[in-house]
Formats: sequence, structure tokens, C-alpha cells
Amino acid sequence: SRIGGEMHIRPGGTYAGGTIGSLNVAGTLLLDPATKSQTRVKDTLSLEPDSTLAFKVGKDEAHSTLKVENRAVLNNATLNIEVTAENDQLLGRQLRVVDAQQVDGQFGTVTSNLKAYTPELIYTPTGAFVAFKPKEAVAA
Repeated sequence: SRIGGEMHIRPGGTYAGGTIGSLNVAGTLLLDPATKSQTRVKDTLSLEPDSTLAFKVGKDEAHSTLKVENRAVLNNATLNIEVTAENDQLLGRQLRVVDAQQVDGQFGTVTSNLKAYTPELIYTPTGAFVAFKPKEAVAA
């Protein structure tokens, strides 16, 4: 799908992929490899502070990267990471969540369904990545 102009996702709404001119998200932006629909923003992506970027990691670490040809504004939004198959192959991997010409800000909150690993975010001027490290065992 392709939308040439600007689109707004309101609170409670979800956008699950396609090419769009500009995107302002107050609801949920879903990145799911199962949908086979890449999200590509031709100009600017703006995540509102109460919005969520839902980043799903499928079997064999399959994932979709959010591609923004200009600027991605993260605005302390929530990043929700859902991993289908939690395994040691995640260790040492950095999965690109956002690929942009310019990344402004960071995610404010990170949530996940991980039991044995902790997600760790890495930011560069043009991207946001998630790495995984083992959770430390709690002494009994």
C-alpha cells in the first residue's frame, strides 16, 4: 500500500505497514515480519510520547526494520519487544529497529516478553538497535 501524504494514527489505532509520506503516531506502529509489509516513511516519522512501537522478532530472528528516509522523532515513546523464540542465538546480535537519515530522541520505556534476556538499546545518529544480554540470576 502507498499513501503519498501525511497520516495520523490516533490513540487506540494501529498502523501495520506500507509506504507513506509522513507519519505521526499517537497509537501503535506495528513492525511484524509475519505481515510481510515493510513500513517505509518517505519524509518524517513522529512518535508521540504516549505511543508504542511494537517490534516483533519472529522465528530465526526475522524482523522488520522501520525505514525513514528523512527524520525519525522518537519522543520518549514506548518500545515493546516481542520475541517469538527466545534462544541463545539472540546473544551478540544487534537488530536494527529504526533506520533513518536522522534519529532525534530516544525511547522512554522498553517492555518485552523476554524471560531469560534483557533488551539493551543502542542509538546512532541514523538508527536505533536492540541487543540482548542474559538476565543475571538472583541469589536465593
